[in-house]
Amino acid sequence: DFTVQYYDRVEESIDEATFDAPNNSVSGNEDLFVFAIPEHRIVSVKYKQQIVWDKDQRVDRVFGSMKGNGETIDVVIENYADWKKEKDEQDHINRQRQAEVAFRIKTMLGKERFDV
Repeated sequence: DFTVQYYDRVEESIDEATFDAPNNSVSGNEDLFVFAIPEHRIVSVKYKQQIVWDKDQRVDRVFGSMKGNGETIDVVIENYADWKKEKDEQDHINRQRQAEVAFRIKTMLGKERFDV
């Protein structure tokens, strides 16, 4: 259920790996990729779809420090279904807003500009 997002310096992109992914690319003795990644390349950690640790945003919902506001990983796991429901509802509202804005823009500028 946990994934780590990390900076791949070869591809120059942010990639994602599950915690149980085998280490096939980083030299050393670690069998699991997540333990072989240099710590400074880890960008964030997610539980399912929820970010629980983020270096740049200074979010820590694992131990509850920084911008985790005291929320620890056991609370995140316990409340995940509620968080997911709220996220899905917000995503739905955002898609509706985007559709409305797109409709208004097409109406103002003329639909013929958008026909491909």
